[in-house]
Amino acid sequence: MSTSMILPDGKPYSSYSTYNFSFDSDRDLIAFKGEATSIANGQKSHWWIIQSMKDGQTYTIDQDSKKCYK
Repeated sequence: MSTSMILPDGKPYSSYSTYNFSFDSDRDLIAFKGEATSIANGQKSHWWIIQSMKDGQTYTIDQDSKKCYK
């Protein structure tokens, strides 16, 4: 997966990612777990993205900083 965007400070950002995809039909959850690499500097980050299909809530977990974003 490739991503390009303009950050809030006006600078462009591009990355490419590889993720494993999982679906839990009993709990109605989908999840992606993988690694994103910045094209500008090669910095790698590790993410776990979980979405509840029941309520549409998405949780993004930065595995490097151990922070969860809801």
